Amino acid sequence: MRRQQTVVPGRDTIPGRVALEGRVVHVEDRAADPDYAFPETVAAGIRTGLGVPLLRDSEPIGIIVLSRKRVEPFTERQIELVRTFADQAVIAMENARLLGELQARTRDLEESLEYQTATSDVLNVISRSTADIQPVLDTVAETAARLCGADTGLIVIREGEVYRPVSSSYSATEPEYWAALRQRTFVPGRDSITGRVALEGRVVQIADMLADPDFAVPETVRAGRRTNLGVPLLREGAVLGTINLTRKRVEPFTERQIELVRTFADQAVIAIENARLLGELQARTRDLEKSLEYQTATSDVLKVISRSAADVQPVLDTVMETAARLCDADSGSLRIREGNAYRAVSTTQTTEPEFWVALRQRTMVPGRDTVAGRVALEGRVVHIADIRADPDYAQPETVASGRRTMLGVPLLRDGAVLGMISLARDRVQPYTERQIELVRTFADQAVIAMENARLLGELQARTRDLEESLEYQTATSDVLNVISRSTADVQPVLDTVAETAARLCAADSGSILIREGEVYGYAASSTSAANPEHWAIRRQRPLVASRDSVVGRTALEARVVHVADILANPDYALPETVASGRRTLLGVPLLRDGEVIGVIGLSRMRVEPFTERQIELVRTFADQAVIAMENARLLDELQARTRDLEE
Repeated sequence: MRRQQTVVPGRDTIPGRVALEGRVVHVEDRAADPDYAFPETVAAGIRTGLGVPLLRDSEPIGIIVLSRKRVEPFTERQIELVRTFADQAVIAMENARLLGELQARTRDLEESLEYQTATSDVLNVISRSTADIQPVLDTVAETAARLCGADTGLIVIREGEVYRPVSSSYSATEPEYWAALRQRTFVPGRDSITGRVALEGRVVQIADMLADPDFAVPETVRAGRRTNLGVPLLREGAVLGTINLTRKRVEPFTERQIELVRTFADQAVIAIENARLLGELQARTRDLEKSLEYQTATSDVLKVISRSAADVQPVLDTVMETAARLCDADSGSLRIREGNAYRAVSTTQTTEPEFWVALRQRTMVPGRDTVAGRVALEGRVVHIADIRADPDYAQPETVASGRRTMLGVPLLRDGAVLGMISLARDRVQPYTERQIELVRTFADQAVIAMENARLLGELQARTRDLEESLEYQTATSDVLNVISRSTADVQPVLDTVAETAARLCAADSGSILIREGEVYGYAASSTSAANPEHWAIRRQRPLVASRDSVVGRTALEARVVHVADILANPDYALPETVASGRRTLLGVPLLRDGEVIGVIGLSRMRVEPFTERQIELVRTFADQAVIAMENARLLDELQARTRDLEE
C-alpha cells in the first residue's frame, strides 16, 4: 500500500513538509498538529515523527522519515545522526548515478567499436575486391543485418529503368524465398520499399507492413516480414540501388542503426564506383592491347597504387614519368590543388634541380595564360599544337625554353579539378587521340590513388580517435577504482590523478595543490618519485591565489587557466618556473559548491597548447578528485561522530 502512495510537497505530511521547505522537520505529536492530514496514521498510534532531507546541491532528492508510536521527541544527537545517514545515502546515489553513466558510455563505446570494426571490415573487402563488386555487396548485406538486429538484409541494384535484387543475408537459409525474389524487378513507386526509396531518393521505414495500405509484395508479407527499412545507394543524387532490412516483428530501427546502414550504403557506392572506374579503365586497356608498352605501363601504375595506399607520392611520380615516356614528351609536371591555386608535386625534370626548385615555388591559378590554368578554368583536356601561335599564352620563360606543343589533362573527382598532368614537347608535334586517352587513364589512376589515400587517412583518424577515447575511458575507470579502494586515504587518488593526467595529456609534469587555509600546498606530483629533492622543496612552498602563477590564477578566478607560452605572458612572475624551461601551462580547479578547494596543474617544456579534449579530461579528473576528497572528509566526520558515540 505504501509503495502505491506518492507524496508531493505540502504541509499535510512530514515528507511533504521536508520536500516543501528543504530542511529537517520534527513533529513531536502528529495528533496535536493542525496541518497533519492523515487521520489513519494517528489512529494507528503513530505519534512523534522526524523527516530529514537527502540534499544534493541544496535540492531535496529524497527523505528519511522516522516515526514513534509514542510522544517522545528525537534528540539533537539522533537528528544529527540521521543527517549523517542522509549525506551517506546521497553519496551512494551519486556514485550509482556516475557508475550508471560510465556503464552507459562504455556500452556506447563498445557498440561504436563494433560498428567501427564492421566498417573497417567492409573497407578491407572493398580494397580486396576492386574489380568484383559481389563480395562487397554480400558482406554489406550480411553485416548490416547482423549489427542492426534484422532478420534479413537485401541489396537491390538499378539495371536500366528497373531495380533487381543482387545480394541477401538469407540466400542460404531461405533459398526458395530468395529464388522468388531474384526473379522480381522493382520500379519506382509506393508498392515496395525499394520502389519508395527509388521514388523519393531518401531513407524509408515502414513500422508495420501489414498496416501499410500501399505495400503490395505478397511474398514478403507471406514470409512473415513486418518492419521494413530501405536506405538509398546515392551517387550525385541518383539512386543506384537500395539496402533493405526487415524484421519478423514490429520493431522500428533506431536512428543509430539507420546511420550505420547509411555508412554501409556509402561504402557500397564507393565499391560500385571503384568497380565502375576500374571497368572503364579495363575497357580502355583493352583498346590499348595493340601496344604492349602501354599495357605494361598501366599495370605498373596500378601496382604502385596497390603498394602505396597511404602515400600517394610514389603513384604521382610513376604516373608522371610513365606518361611522359610513353607519350614521347620532353618534359612534364603534375600539379595538385592547394586552396584556389595549383602547385607542382612531381616532374620529369629531376636532373635539373634549380628548375625543379623554381617550379615548386610557383603556383598556378585558373586562367588562359598557361596550360595548367586553362585546365583548371575549363575542367577539360587542353591541347595546344604550338604555344608560339597561341595569342593567349603568356609565359615567356616557357616559350624561351624551346617548348612548343603542350597537353594538359585534368584530375577530376565529381566534376571538380583536383589537379592536372601537363606534358610538353620541344617541337611542334600534336599528341594523338590514343596518347591523350592514355594520359586520361593515368589521371583517373592518380585520382583513385588520391581518393584511396584520403579514405585511408580518414579511417586512421577515426581509429586514432577511438583509441584515444578508449584510453581516456580506461583511465577514468582506473581513477574511479582507486577512489573505491581509498575511501579513507585520499593520497592514492591524488597521486593517480596527477600521474594519469600528465601521461594522457602528454605533459612533462603534473601536480595537485590542495587549499590549506588561505594558501595552496603541493599534495601530489607526477615527478615526485623521479626528482624527490625538487619535490621536497616544492612541498615547503605554498602558493596563494594571485595572477603571478597558473595555480594562483586558477584559484583566484575559479576557472580553467591555459597559458600557451609563459614567456609571452606579462603577469607571470615565478622565476624558478621560467628558469626550469616550462613553457605551456594548464590549471584546472577542484570545485566544491563553486569554491576552489584545489588545483590540478600540468606543464610542458615546449610551446604546445593543450587540446579541448585534454582539458575536458582533466576536468573529469578534477571532479573525481573532489569526489574522493569529499568521501574522505565525510568518512572522517563519520568516524569522529562514531568515536563520540562510543565515548
